Amino acid sequence: MPGKGELSAIRHVDTFSLVSGELRVDPAVLAATCSSLSAAAAHLLKQLQTLDSQVEGMLTSWRGQSGGTYKEAYVMWSTGADEVEKGLAIMADLLGHAGTEFGAQDDAARAQLDGLHG
Repeated sequence: MPGKGELSAIRHVDTFSLVSGELRVDPAVLAATCSSLSAAAAHLLKQLQTLDSQVEGMLTSWRGQSGGTYKEAYVMWSTGADEVEKGLAIMADLLGHAGTEFGAQDDAARAQLDGLHG
């Protein structure tokens, strides 16, 4: 399981606010959330790989119908767990891209304002 601090940024989602149709985002919180999601996805992937290896080893010696039934159920569970990991990784990637876009928009707006005042 990720360390206590690794997912703490997710609790700060309330610093994202929608005010009169504008989305206000704290870039530091967005970056921390992105990092937390990436760390969670990487940790989950590592744990799933370890579990897959252990289950594979167990199933090589497990004979009979119960072993086959367990394997079928495990494959379905593992597929779902893989989808969760991929979802976390995709969310982290999309948040990273959103952060880059927000930063670029802020920089462009700042440059326009500087042009008016400069």
